[in-house]
Amino acid sequence: MPRDFELVSMSDLRAKPGEILDAVSDGGRAFLVERKGIPLACLVPVEDFMPDIPKARLAQEFTDLQKVEADHQITFNAKNEVVIRVPGLAEEPDSRIEIVLPHGYPSVPPIIRAEPVDDSSPHRWPDGSLCLYGMMTQWNPGKHGATSSINLARMWLRGYKNWRQTGAWPEPDETNEPDNTVR
Repeated sequence: MPRDFELVSMSDLRAKPGEILDAVSDGGRAFLVERKGIPLACLVPVEDFMPDIPKARLAQEFTDLQKVEADHQITFNAKNEVVIRVPGLAEEPDSRIEIVLPHGYPSVPPIIRAEPVDDSSPHRWPDGSLCLYGMMTQWNPGKHGATSSINLARMWLRGYKNWRQTGAWPEPDETNEPDNTVR
């Protein structure tokens, strides 16, 4: 979608950041921030990157994530999908979890990866992502979100750790079921 940018100086942005961000968020306006005539950054509505994810859902996901995951990163990939990275298991400091919120989220479930993971490990989809929804529980956009996906991915990592040690994947256990409720 073509976008018309308005110029805003760095000093104006410092003087009235709330007003300018509201114009972007609520008004759909876009700004090119400049200092001494040199463009520095662009301010555009998040819908420019994620047009098919409701803004309120993204806000809720980010709020929930902030509450439970102090060490997290949020970026965009080349497809303009939201990518969330968090630590895996506390007892495995090199483990990481990546949650991709694809276009169409939450009607489309997230793509969840973990590392390091052997290519031969079970309970993974052909693309290498973790087989969580459809195996451990069914994806339900009203019940699940990024934080519940992180909980399930950590359960998967515990199962993976057991598989590496014993050669057997543990059976699902009701007592290990995470709280999958979107808050």
